[in-house]
Amino acid sequence: MSTTSAVERANEFVSFLNASPTPFHAVKNASALLEKAGFKLIKVKEGVYHSGAWHSILTNHQERDSWSSSLKNGGKYYFTRNGSTLAAFAIGKQWKAGNPLAMIGTHTDSPVLRIKPISKRKGEGFMQVGVECYGGGLWHTWFDRDLSVAGRIMVKEGDKVVQKLVKVERPMLRSKETFSCQTPVALS
Repeated sequence: MSTTSAVERANEFVSFLNASPTPFHAVKNASALLEKAGFKLIKVKEGVYHSGAWHSILTNHQERDSWSSSLKNGGKYYFTRNGSTLAAFAIGKQWKAGNPLAMIGTHTDSPVLRIKPISKRKGEGFMQVGVECYGGGLWHTWFDRDLSVAGRIMVKEGDKVVQKLVKVERPMLRSKETFSCQTPVALS
């Protein structure tokens, strides 16, 4: 029986949500929780930008390869893909090939305002950022909110382009009262 109270578990969940404003952050944070719980990372084929082109990195496993030599009964495993997908599973101690298995799945995306790649605008005395709506948000609830910026950016390091996670902890944007998915958002 768990000694953690319902309030403590709820607070841990809220902390996870606050630390995970994007699918990329959620996958990173959930991976850390899985590692802490004894899950082992199965590395799969990933892409990397190098010398002007995308290349596949062949790590321990590819998704379509047989994993039977590295998966063991009683083992707990996970893998990620593109930094935005996470799959985890555990193998029963007495499981045998051919026996049934159970899986649970979910997804990490949610309604957001995505900054457009070419978004810099000026208007009404403010620097503005062009955004687009993603998902089925209740956009009218965003009218009175200060907004921040979080996500994944690509950064050149030497001759490679690598991904970095960004989460600005202070309000940077304010939506206009006449907000629609085509309305620019003013920078503070």
